[in-house]
Amino acid sequence: MRSIITAALVSTCVTTAGVAKADFVELTSDSAHSTEGLGSFSAKLELVDSLLTLTLSNTSPTANGGYLTGFVFNGAGGATASLNLGLSSANVSKFVDLGPTEAANPFGHFEFGAALGGNWSGGGSPKKGIGDGETGTFVFNVGDTDTSSPLSVYDFVTDGGVGASNEHFGYGFLVRFRGFEDGGSDKVPGLFTKPPMDPPVAVPLPAGAWMGLATMAAIGGSSVVRRGRRMFA
Repeated sequence: MRSIITAALVSTCVTTAGVAKADFVELTSDSAHSTEGLGSFSAKLELVDSLLTLTLSNTSPTANGGYLTGFVFNGAGGATASLNLGLSSANVSKFVDLGPTEAANPFGHFEFGAALGGNWSGGGSPKKGIGDGETGTFVFNVGDTDTSSPLSVYDFVTDGGVGASNEHFGYGFLVRFRGFEDGGSDKVPGLFTKPPMDPPVAVPLPAGAWMGLATMAAIGGSSVVRRGRRMFA
């Protein structure tokens, strides 16, 4: 019985902690190419199974305030995305899914995104958005009608806006700001700070986990030790 329990524990540890897929990208604001030079942000997009999670922070200067009121991005090939407010953070409940195409001039048209009231340009009071120093989490249900290759987080940030002017061509992620103290607003594209890891990177077991496996194998007897050697060979 001890050998059976030990083998099950070893199998569980190998399955849950041996290799993890890291599929994410981090962005920051390209203020040099924003429309007004007022807003700034940081963002992380992470794809796990069929959920794309966007963690979006308003890093605009506190002195001029300003609210993050919307964002847009594009999907490559047959990628699809729809906002899931039930899984998103409570402070973004006034944001509404955009699409299938949204005009975000002068950066062109984008496929996906969210904005207050579902309106990229307006959407009511900007104070319902994400204030400076605050962070919101948006979760999208994603899919892919093109099954020729696995879906990657990079598929949602590569394509620039369609129909954009040459000056603003090629940005795959764009953030909208309104309600600054000086009465201004801004549209700010994103720059990659950490590109996604493709192919996925194997995350090694921590030292403590290896020690635990070794102890269990010793207790379980030679049959488990031999099985463990085959697993880790």
